[in-house]
Amino acid sequence: MVAAHEKLLIWGERVPYNTGQSKLEAMALKRIPRFAPAALLRFAKVIGRDFIDDVDAVHAVTYAFEIRRGGAPATFDDAPYLTSFVVPGSDRAMIVVPGGGYALKSSESEGSQVAASLNEAGISAFVLWYRVHPYRAPVPFLDLQRAVRYVKYHAASYGIDPGRVGVLRFSAGGHACATLMNQLRNAPVEVPGYTPDEVDAGDDGVALAGLIYPSIDLAYNPGILFALADPDEVRDPATRQALIRRYSPLHDAQRGDPPQFLCYGTKDALVDPRGLVAYRAILDERDVGNRLLALEGARHGFGACSGSAFARLAFGRYVYWLEVFATWANDRFGER
Repeated sequence: MVAAHEKLLIWGERVPYNTGQSKLEAMALKRIPRFAPAALLRFAKVIGRDFIDDVDAVHAVTYAFEIRRGGAPATFDDAPYLTSFVVPGSDRAMIVVPGGGYALKSSESEGSQVAASLNEAGISAFVLWYRVHPYRAPVPFLDLQRAVRYVKYHAASYGIDPGRVGVLRFSAGGHACATLMNQLRNAPVEVPGYTPDEVDAGDDGVALAGLIYPSIDLAYNPGILFALADPDEVRDPATRQALIRRYSPLHDAQRGDPPQFLCYGTKDALVDPRGLVAYRAILDERDVGNRLLALEGARHGFGACSGSAFARLAFGRYVYWLEVFATWANDRFGER
């Protein structure tokens, strides 16, 4: 049995794309940020709806929140892991993946606090700490794929039915979830110098998914590409359009895909709901079960609606989304 809040390293001795090289050299950070909130505000403009050429803002927020404050090393030696929130006797689980524009991770409001709410509904949870900038695609996607395979491979140890494992992701995390389901689709791990193991041979399919204010169409959030791809390619209009199509998984849904819970706030200034509405239309067209919940007046980042006094004041009235999601998820799990 896995202990509560146990740290579970998801990769083996060799972690693909870890080179030991300096992240600071790769980012060529021009100025070390002294005030983290200012770096975050600057980054929020970059990942907004308008294209802003400011890759240094991505570097700055990664340094401030991941390397200096978030426990990530200054070299490409990250060790992705899951933190367990296991409910004794529960046969179902969600892998919770915080958002952060692929430059940082909101590991509390979109991670541990969400896991605690799921536990109250009888659902075990595993919060993923995954690699972000300056790692590039497909690294974050591979970490999620490996996490799903890891939980399913070890399901008996957790008392979980491998057919009752889902994913719940936020913002850019929702984008990675859609990429896993719609584009990776059980693809093998083919990385030079990496030898796949028995976990990699497992199935990465999930029973259901929750996509909470996801960046599902990067045409509305092109700046996220600075955290996923070569900056020079992102700056060039032609290659940027090709990258938007490559990394926008909304058109790749297929009949038979798992049911999906979609949620967004109507006052979201970062993620345009038109992308999510278009995605739902595609799900409907292809007979993929779904539920869309729009929170009137909610802004981006409501997460678990808890934590600081400011978060409770700003988002507290929207906390019901978690109960709606948990009821929906338990109903879907019960159908399997």
